Amino acid sequence: TWTSPKMAEMLGAKDRTVEGTDFVAHAAKLTDAQLLGFRREHKKALVDHLRERIEAAHAQRDDSAALHAKVLAGLKDGEDALWIGFARRFAPYKRANLLFRDLERLSRLLSDARRPLRIVFAGKAHPKDLLGQEILKQVVEFTRRPEFAGKVLFVEDYDIELARHLVQGVDVWLNNPIRPLEASGTSGMKVAANGGLNVSIPDGWWVEAQEAEPAGHAQPRNGWTIGHGRAMATQERQDELDAQALYNLLEEEVVPTYFDLEGGVRKRWLACVRRSLATVPPVYDTDRMVGEYRDLAYKPLASAWHTLRHDRFERARQWAARGAAVRKGFAAVRILSAEVADVSSLRVGDTVEVRVRVDMGTLTSEDIAVELVLGHAAAPDGGPDLKNRMALVLDPDGPQEGTVQAFHGRHELARSGSFGYGIRVRTRPAGEQDLRTRDLVLWG
Repeated sequence: TWTSPKMAEMLGAKDRTVEGTDFVAHAAKLTDAQLLGFRREHKKALVDHLRERIEAAHAQRDDSAALHAKVLAGLKDGEDALWIGFARRFAPYKRANLLFRDLERLSRLLSDARRPLRIVFAGKAHPKDLLGQEILKQVVEFTRRPEFAGKVLFVEDYDIELARHLVQGVDVWLNNPIRPLEASGTSGMKVAANGGLNVSIPDGWWVEAQEAEPAGHAQPRNGWTIGHGRAMATQERQDELDAQALYNLLEEEVVPTYFDLEGGVRKRWLACVRRSLATVPPVYDTDRMVGEYRDLAYKPLASAWHTLRHDRFERARQWAARGAAVRKGFAAVRILSAEVADVSSLRVGDTVEVRVRVDMGTLTSEDIAVELVLGHAAAPDGGPDLKNRMALVLDPDGPQEGTVQAFHGRHELARSGSFGYGIRVRTRPAGEQDLRTRDLVLWG
């Protein structure tokens, strides 16, 4: 639906499907002339479409003639520019205004006549999303400033036709939501299937799709990642950090790569395009999405439903009775003692050994699990938060003595550092879909 028929043909995708298509082989065979011709054709189509939209909006609003002339001048010179696209719902978490945090720095990026840059925004805010509407208003106002007019565009009435021109015509797709709130971010997949490159926060599908940064420029990359996923204490500091990372990336990597000419050809950029075409479209598509929903959700849930309703819901009755008994008995569970080796400073290969005694009350080790939760101490003062956490399930150590059961476990460290830990008792489910008691957790 979103891939240009010409690109689908170039990649050997019969009937515009990935099934049976060797993207790696076809992408490697694409010549510089083929890719440049495709990009030139679709970028011209994008610029022409934007001009039509902007002319119509200007006539409707009877806007400033000087501003309109400046915008049209930016479009006239735009076919040789690097185009960055940002088009989606103007939900606040998507941070459409992140690029405008440092106006002076953005202005410097846009003012280099040797390396022309154009940024196009499109999208709508929900009628009840007042904050989203305010962000959209801010972006529109920025595009009307003298230093940005004609270089940063906002296109009204975002629809499928405009979206298709954008994903087929831009060179870069920008995705900078608040991490980890992005469910997927599928628009970037559409761009990649048309020879565009992604610049994204490490969130959504890009966490999986991004390739490790190659040493130097020996190998092409399939896109760029904004920052390293570092989480800050406040959203203001997070926005500041991510904006600085985005500016650095554009200044030091994206723009220089695009304008690095070898014999008049953007060979480094085109190598990245081939890499993206080989690694993104064959892996991130609707066939995979529907297949994973089917295999990981619908089929297991359907099977569980038939199992529960068999014999007049006998299994469901058993689960309900067990859940009630576990919930009642869990109130009496107590952690009596815990012996854990010193974890304040450990090296790779060190072993952490733990023994825990638990008063089970009326429950057994089939009803509850005892775990050591181990991780790097997040705060210098030894606060409760742990990073890089893992949970080691302890095994029953010997027979149960009355209501008391001992548990034991050993874990070999794969990382060094200053660690903290917690002892956790939680309930075991009766099956994958048994959620009746998952809220019961005892920490010690």
